[in-house]
Amino acid sequence: MSTNPPRGSQAIAHSALERLQSHFQHQTPLVAKESAIDVALRRATLCLKVSASEVAGDDPTVRAALDLIIDRLSSHTLRASDVYDCFPGSSFRRRFERATGKSVRNYIEDARLLTAMGLLQELDVEIYLIADSVGYEHYETFCRAFKRVVGLAPSEFRESIQ
Repeated sequence: MSTNPPRGSQAIAHSALERLQSHFQHQTPLVAKESAIDVALRRATLCLKVSASEVAGDDPTVRAALDLIIDRLSSHTLRASDVYDCFPGSSFRRRFERATGKSVRNYIEDARLLTAMGLLQELDVEIYLIADSVGYEHYETFCRAFKRVVGLAPSEFRESIQ
């Protein structure tokens, strides 16, 4: 008994399934690494949001600012001035610093580096990919900031926790 070749919509579905299977069989390691980074980054973002909720307390404006920062943390273009543009006024600056103990600029940097520390612990991917995923456009800038805040270069930090 011979099997009949698929026809019509069955043929289209069969062809799509074959292409999908082929895609996953030939997936490059970089795509797999990016997916692992995305998953780890989402997990880190959830942790930051829980922490931000506790930090903001009952101040909805500070909470909204923290949400904005965390949601855009991986963006290379996120700057403290973006937050100040959305929440103008010296009252906001004082409330933000009272709630977090940091300026907006320092909070952004600390959140990025804290997230990077978690990714360095969790993933065995190139450090430049981690730097990019937490919002650093330039690897060298990331390494300088990491060493200044953490006290170790990212590679030294990774070695120290293994």
